[in-house]
Amino acid sequence: MPEKILMRFNPSRFGFWKWYLISIIIIVIEIMFLSNIVSLGFLGGSEFYLYITLTVMVIILIMISEIRKRIRVYTITNYRLIEKTGLFSVSETSVPWDKISNYTLTQNMLDKLFRIGTIYVEGIGGDQVIGIGIKKVSNVIKIKGFIEALIQRSKGLR
Repeated sequence: MPEKILMRFNPSRFGFWKWYLISIIIIVIEIMFLSNIVSLGFLGGSEFYLYITLTVMVIILIMISEIRKRIRVYTITNYRLIEKTGLFSVSETSVPWDKISNYTLTQNMLDKLFRIGTIYVEGIGGDQVIGIGIKKVSNVIKIKGFIEALIQRSKGLR
């Protein structure tokens, strides 16, 4: 049977909440700063450059968050789990379902609130242990159940 892609996903935006929070704080500072300057009736040279600098910082922070989210792609096929990372140089790690020795699901308090989490999968490949960290993904419980079912099916338990 040919290999079929069953699921493909990236980390959740909620996994990068710190970057977005910093951006929101900078935007609030900008709004407070700009409303103060406008109420005084002028927007001078140094104030203008500060405003532009803060705006560029927000744009850069959001771009970094989006790039970090999109450079990591997880693919679940009927034969294996694949993690592909990188922007200019790409690294790919895959673990066949029948080689997975164990997995761990981790969630902190905020992860539980936003329904995200990280699943670490370890597989045995010859004399080395291969690991994939499915980091900060949405619907982590659903993905964990899907992975469990595929592991059991590959080992003939289901």
